[in-house]
Amino acid sequence: MNKIIYLIFSLFSIQLSAQISGSLQFGGETRNFIYYVPQTLPPQAPMLVLVLHGATQDGPAIANVSNMHQFTNSANAVVVYPDGISNSWNVGLSVGGSTADDVGFLDALIDYFINDIGVDPQKLYSCGFSNGGYMSYKMACESSHCFSAVASVAGVMTQGMIDNCGDPGETSIMHIHGTSDFIVSYNGSSFSGLSVQSVIDHWNNANNCSNVSTTIDIPNTNLTDFSTVEKITWTDCQNNSEVILYRIDGGGHQWPDTEAVLGGVGAINRDINASEEIISFFQDHSCPSIQNTNNEELLSFLVYPNPTHDKIRISLPNNHSVRIEIKDLLGKTLFTKDVQNNVDVNCQDWPTGIYLVCSSGQVEKFYKN
Repeated sequence: MNKIIYLIFSLFSIQLSAQISGSLQFGGETRNFIYYVPQTLPPQAPMLVLVLHGATQDGPAIANVSNMHQFTNSANAVVVYPDGISNSWNVGLSVGGSTADDVGFLDALIDYFINDIGVDPQKLYSCGFSNGGYMSYKMACESSHCFSAVASVAGVMTQGMIDNCGDPGETSIMHIHGTSDFIVSYNGSSFSGLSVQSVIDHWNNANNCSNVSTTIDIPNTNLTDFSTVEKITWTDCQNNSEVILYRIDGGGHQWPDTEAVLGGVGAINRDINASEEIISFFQDHSCPSIQNTNNEELLSFLVYPNPTHDKIRISLPNNHSVRIEIKDLLGKTLFTKDVQNNVDVNCQDWPTGIYLVCSSGQVEKFYKN
């Protein structure tokens, strides 16, 4: 696949997460996205969270609605807000919507984040609002990657999506939906697709869950939001997967606890914060380890200190001689050398930002302050 990544690095403050804007050439279209990375990059590869906008929105709009990037540091997450074509995602709805290969686009975007940014391929997640919720379900069904969990706020599935779902493996599901949602009906409609219960039944079957569920009434901490919340959980599922439904009685077509003025339509529940619930849910799930079929020991190196001001040390396993490359986020190579064991790199004169250390298929990041 011929794709070109353009990245423009924009650092607001060393106290805040870094925002990066970029575009990817896919299917003859320029596909735009923004993403946030942790300020301090720990040794563990970060999780990747796609946040998909609703119809008529774009990436910056759902960033404003969800504020999911507030968790980049605490959850060690790279949070990505892509744009759909004509402000929508191709999920097979009969009324309007995109006809683009959005599964292919998002798979290409994930490939970039795995190969060039170094996110953990075992920790891929998607969530979305309305049309973006549909698309998150479609990615769980049709993506070539393993999604260990997805979450949908006010978005369901069509029968066509379920018919094309095949075997998604064990994907844990969180669904958040208001019973007074008149855009995407809780009970289903010819316009919006299946009912919430039909979607839950599909994923319970896919995860081989039992029919036993537990229901908790979330404390009604806000008496002026005209809604209450029930949390219904199915946990007796295959391979520790689970299915969770937040039924918001009286809730509208909204992202719970959003501060966005134009985020949706109807009552906004304030008893839960959807973004907090989703990120916590994602942290509880990961895909099975990717095995090395050649039974070869994979090279693993360390980069420290991180962050740094003047220099880094790259420490390799004993008796390994490899080529090390250091690139900036525009792909420019700043350092290359064949080394064995350890090498010190002086980066004092480099601009503040995030850099990638690449060798033998491994990518590690460090932050230069």
